[in-house]
Amino acid sequence: MVGILPLVETRGFASGKLISRRLSSLPRTPVAGVLADDREAAASLVRAAVEHVDTRPGFHLQLKAQATELDGLVNRVTRRPWRMSYAYQLPADPAEIRFGSSREHAAIKRAVNKARRSGVRVREAHSLQDLRCWYQLYLETMRTNAVPPRPVRFFEALWRNTRDAPLMQVLLAESAGRLIAGSIFLEFGGTMFYAFNGRRSDALSARPNDAIHWEAIQRACTAGYRTYDLGEVPAGNDGLAQYKRKWSNQVRMLYRYTYPSDAEAPQTPRGRAPFLEAAQSVWRRLPLAATAQLGDRIYARL
Repeated sequence: MVGILPLVETRGFASGKLISRRLSSLPRTPVAGVLADDREAAASLVRAAVEHVDTRPGFHLQLKAQATELDGLVNRVTRRPWRMSYAYQLPADPAEIRFGSSREHAAIKRAVNKARRSGVRVREAHSLQDLRCWYQLYLETMRTNAVPPRPVRFFEALWRNTRDAPLMQVLLAESAGRLIAGSIFLEFGGTMFYAFNGRRSDALSARPNDAIHWEAIQRACTAGYRTYDLGEVPAGNDGLAQYKRKWSNQVRMLYRYTYPSDAEAPQTPRGRAPFLEAAQSVWRRLPLAATAQLGDRIYARL
């Protein structure tokens, strides 16, 4: 075996609308695609995928990449910018952890110290019950962001299938005995990935997310990981981009390769349509249980 290209039939959004069916490279992560010993093997796999799509009217191909390694491999397979991704390259010694300039590093330390003074303590989740309590915060966060939440069974499956490896950590921030924030981290191949977050909006002033990131980075460095990956940011979300940038020392563009070349329009920041604004306003007023049910149905179609 000299290469592999796993694909899954799915749907997705492009330019704010549901697009036709596609074959998308696995796993369902921001970066995934061709694994091959050389460009010749990679080209053979991509050509086979293109030929398969050509036999399925209405389908298109999507390959996810973090660099430009698929450029020029196959005719009409086109690369487009997708999202910016943020990461921190970890030093060998936790004592050498620094974030940007002295001023930027001091600002992060002030936020972490404020969390400590506010009584925020970070611990690891130890049970499914901990995970289910965190899920309520996640639902609240997704409702505020007007984004459909993933179903609780998704996170329970993650817990059952990755905890013993170990490939997953759930860090919880508590204050005065109350859970106020939590994040899920996935671990593999020398990298700790920041994957999902939930927090109480009325506790943000205590800086629980800063305390969680600080703890996670210390743990990743001590465990010998090389990279702390904060993930990607959709175009136009400047606040989230600024937050992730302050923890990062590496910013890179992620790409999508599509076939046919006009299968998806490039993502560009746009003013929100009145219908979208109305839908988001309604979503933010729904009960959490309703958003969970709707999210389950929506992700079943994506």
